[in-house]
Amino acid sequence: MPVRFGVARALQISTICHLCTIVFLVMVGLSAHMKIIYWIGLAAVIAVLMWEHRIVSPTDLSRINRAFFDLNAYVSIAFIFATVADIIVSSTV
Repeated sequence: MPVRFGVARALQISTICHLCTIVFLVMVGLSAHMKIIYWIGLAAVIAVLMWEHRIVSPTDLSRINRAFFDLNAYVSIAFIFATVADIIVSSTV
């Protein structure tokens, strides 16, 4: 994307994709009637995604690897743990 659209536009597209991800994860939580653990995990995911966009700018790409690789890994792990924990706790109640 950066080659085709430029760095600034690629970062804007990334922001739009992350906002869509958040909307869809909220819709999943609502439709699946998830409980508090899911929502806390989702809040953590949102915080990490926001942090990811704060540490990278079109004029400073020095932390792009951290944002893309490390923080996205944290998002994935946090989301799966929160989802599974919520399902386990909800099924035992």
